[in-house]
Amino acid sequence: MTKLKRCPFCGGEAEMNRILNSDGEPEYYISVCKKHDCPGNVREVYKSEETAIKVWNTRTPEIVRCGECVYWEPENCRNPNILMRDQQMTYDDFCSWGERREEK
Repeated sequence: MTKLKRCPFCGGEAEMNRILNSDGEPEYYISVCKKHDCPGNVREVYKSEETAIKVWNTRTPEIVRCGECVYWEPENCRNPNILMRDQQMTYDDFCSWGERREEK
């Protein structure tokens, strides 16, 4: 199964919800942000889990947090796309480079 990307609106973790039929079997699938008040949580249902994942993962470019970026260096990471170019970035800030490290 393909992994769900982070929410394209808030960068939060995503999850797959299943709507069960009367027999207790999954009938519909919904990919949503775990932050239930996120504006990106459009409740579109799909008949297959694969389709729900594909639609979720292709809505917008992927959001990457600084600590997940290939360029992350805690002691000297700076955001080049903000007015205060000397601002030290934290692990949870949104990354302007947006290049995720390969998972091990």
